Amino acid sequence: MPFCRYLTACRVLLTVMVALLAASSRAAPEPGLMWNRTGLPAVFPLQLRTPPGLDYRVMLTPVDDDAAALAAYAHGGEFFRVLVPPGTFNVSIAAGREWQGEKRLFGPETRVFDLETPLTFRIRGLSRRQGHVIDLRQALEDAEAIRTAPQGLCQTLRLAPEDRWLSVPGPYPDGPDDRIPRYEVRPRLC
Repeated sequence: MPFCRYLTACRVLLTVMVALLAASSRAAPEPGLMWNRTGLPAVFPLQLRTPPGLDYRVMLTPVDDDAAALAAYAHGGEFFRVLVPPGTFNVSIAAGREWQGEKRLFGPETRVFDLETPLTFRIRGLSRRQGHVIDLRQALEDAEAIRTAPQGLCQTLRLAPEDRWLSVPGPYPDGPDDRIPRYEVRPRLC
């Protein structure tokens, strides 16, 4: 009988330990957009260049508001680009090894980098979406070494593949004479 009580107590203790362990370690989010609370479409590029070994959480907050507008998650050393909504934002980047949730971020070892100058995401000209590249590859040694550079996405129109046929003079037996070609919008870095 005492052995059964001991065995039951061990099972209960083991169950509690497993539950606590599961609650304390949260799986890191997938790289990409975590949330966008602006209600605006995310169409402007934000690219991070990071060293391997840490994960990064990027938060954008409008300069005229204290409520965060967007958050994204990136794995260090991997290519990362996320599309963000238009506006001027203060950028805060948290770095660490083990994700512990939105409130605790990466726990007590979280390193936070705040950009001194807000970044503006907007349309320039007729077809250029102005975004930014943030380079954090030297920031772990020197927080002042964070570099930013503009990055644009240009849109060009291209004739749709099915409309790239050679015209033959005269009436067309298969279709109307006044065929209107369709175009594709193609984004590219510029």
